[in-house]
Amino acid sequence: EDSYGYLNIKSNALELRSHTGSELYIKNTLNGAVELYYDNTKKFETQSTGTQTYGTHQSSKLKVNAVNADLDLTSGQNSFTRYGSINHYHNNSTSTIHNQIKFTPRNGSNGRIYFKNLVSGTLETKLLIDAVDGLQAYDHFEPATDDTYNLGSASKGFANVYADNLH
Repeated sequence: EDSYGYLNIKSNALELRSHTGSELYIKNTLNGAVELYYDNTKKFETQSTGTQTYGTHQSSKLKVNAVNADLDLTSGQNSFTRYGSINHYHNNSTSTIHNQIKFTPRNGSNGRIYFKNLVSGTLETKLLIDAVDGLQAYDHFEPATDDTYNLGSASKGFANVYADNLH
């Protein structure tokens, strides 16, 4: 204890355990990771490149403040054969998804991205981006400005559509 009442422990490695020593709470290593445990299971770890959370991370707000911010979703060992979603819930309730961006595989390697909204109690696809079939809109497509557009592809689409308040 120092003159201010702080407990100082000096060591190159430190473990904080239960009275019996059977359950680990915290593990620290000099120039290495700090690990936090819950019920003797690692839940959080500092790493040289950032942090790692094991299990589900819950937060009231996730804010990424960086010049170049990326959100990487990796499900399992091969992200092309797994599914992932970003879900938006309303009024602090996790019972109903109001908006969703869903990432799914297609034929094992070509992915799809679905943009969905809650409509009359059902989550409906509004826009689909497919690696093979391209962009597919499931509702109104409204250009931001009045201009001429080609919609779709050569085999499935419209050419020279003039958008003058097109709805």
